[in-house]
Amino acid sequence: MTITNSSTRLVALATGVAVALALMGAVAIAPAQAAALTQAQIQSIVSLLASFGADSATIANVTAALQGQATPGTGGSAGACPALSRDLQQGSSGADVKALQVFLNGSASTQLAVTGAGSPGNESIYFGPITKAAAMKFQAANNVAPVAGYVGPITRAAIAAVCGTTPSPTPTPTPTPGTGVSVSAAIQPMNGLAPDNANRIPFTNFTLTAGNDGDVTINSITVERQGAANDAIFAGVVLLDASTGAQVGIARTLNSNHQATIGDTVVIPRGTSKTFTVAGNRADTNSHAGEVASLAVVAVNTSAAVSGSLPITGASHTVNETLSIGTISTTTSAFDPAAAQTKNLGDTAVRFTGQLHRRLGGGPQAPQPKVAPGRHGRSFRLGQRSDAHRRHGLPDHR
Repeated sequence: MTITNSSTRLVALATGVAVALALMGAVAIAPAQAAALTQAQIQSIVSLLASFGADSATIANVTAALQGQATPGTGGSAGACPALSRDLQQGSSGADVKALQVFLNGSASTQLAVTGAGSPGNESIYFGPITKAAAMKFQAANNVAPVAGYVGPITRAAIAAVCGTTPSPTPTPTPTPGTGVSVSAAIQPMNGLAPDNANRIPFTNFTLTAGNDGDVTINSITVERQGAANDAIFAGVVLLDASTGAQVGIARTLNSNHQATIGDTVVIPRGTSKTFTVAGNRADTNSHAGEVASLAVVAVNTSAAVSGSLPITGASHTVNETLSIGTISTTTSAFDPAAAQTKNLGDTAVRFTGQLHRRLGGGPQAPQPKVAPGRHGRSFRLGQRSDAHRRHGLPDHR
């Protein structure tokens, strides 16, 4: 009769296990009973199995059974799959490191060690050089690059693919919200006139400063109309970013308490300040001339603690119902050459363009371009670098 090598090994393996167990007076050991074996006894059995040529998966299964644990399978079974939710590297420690070692020991190609420290049943919570080497073996076998022994998102995904499970995503750090914000008055606009239909008339400037412990989210600002005036003079109240002039949120009307909640969600980064302007849009009225109104900041709406003195009141503007908002028109003047010209280098009094500006109406609260009415043109000597070149970065062809 012919006995194959595999059959011979199986018989020898069974014999070896039986002999080892018999020597310890434990011919049949259930998992619960096996857990009572000492580590030295378990190691003796594992060493005997290794001497008979047992593969690492078999050794891992026997070791787990002798320790009263569920067997991890043959590399990649559900019982051996580690739950990894963070990046691991040499120097890391924890239960997830041990779970990784158990997983790697489930395959002969990625086993940490056959016997001794790191071998099946001797895993630890410390990520050392032999764990790194085993991780590199796994990376090389599963086309993970670079093969560096660092167990990051790519390696965890490869482990999950082998296990047939979804890898635990790396949690996204949650920014720590700031606990405090201070409010203070900024340089205020000058008192002036508020003509009918004028928009974004600046009333009150204020600054918000976040504490150093985290970013602060501002939800809105509550303002109140104050002074001897009627709410009807305002078509709306708005919040402006003082640094850009951009409107934050939409215009709001005053309620029965003469208040409006304006603005939108704004985040003030930790340790920084931002200045805002409360502005008013004048309505078209005909019975409130001479009334004087102000718009005061009375509340900063946020979950953080607010420090500082409120209310903050800026300018007081007088309603004017006779002035109209000015306009300006720009046309080509007679000074403009109105045609292409050929000039020589060094020619002087060369006309490039001519414009005519006309301002129509307007009052103190209707800002006009800083150009006086009349006809304007510019002359240059060819080869001279003009102010326009300096301002706009135009090439210098001298």
